[in-house]
Amino acid sequence: MASDRLMTSTQAHLSDADPRILDFLNAWRAARRGNEIVPLKKNFDPMRVPTLLQFMWLYRFDPSNGNYLCRLAGEEVNAAWGYSIKGKSLAQIVGPVDYPTVLKRWHMITNTPLVQYGTARERLTEQTTQQAERMLVPLKDTSGATSYVLGVSLYRYVNFEPVHIPPLSGNIVRIACADIG
Repeated sequence: MASDRLMTSTQAHLSDADPRILDFLNAWRAARRGNEIVPLKKNFDPMRVPTLLQFMWLYRFDPSNGNYLCRLAGEEVNAAWGYSIKGKSLAQIVGPVDYPTVLKRWHMITNTPLVQYGTARERLTEQTTQQAERMLVPLKDTSGATSYVLGVSLYRYVNFEPVHIPPLSGNIVRIACADIG
């Protein structure tokens, strides 16, 4: 597929990624126009990755309350959370313990801007969760503000024994959007 056109340095950072993650990244890259570092949301064509629609989700930052609101979520995303997350805030979805960490990460994605990739081995708290291989990318709104976080989560359904498995946070790769050709 298109994944063979990634820059060599990006390939090195994502060498263990599921090929679908690379297809998602290439769909994001294809949405960029001219010398844009971050594409407009309206230029992202989800039909470039139709098999990933069930795993994709989109949030928009709301400066009035300082939170991200879920605008859409595929069927597998909702199944992993156990309910529809559309219309819910990031704080409601991830909970009060993980929210500060996730919010900080998402602000890095939109403010730097950067692409973030995390593996199934990464999780925050000791709560029972569904592991996933994820990629998060920034998108701009029509005003030019980088206010969206678009993601794909390839879930692996695993129930943790929180007492036996400590939280991990070191398996995250961040690549500046300016470094992605």
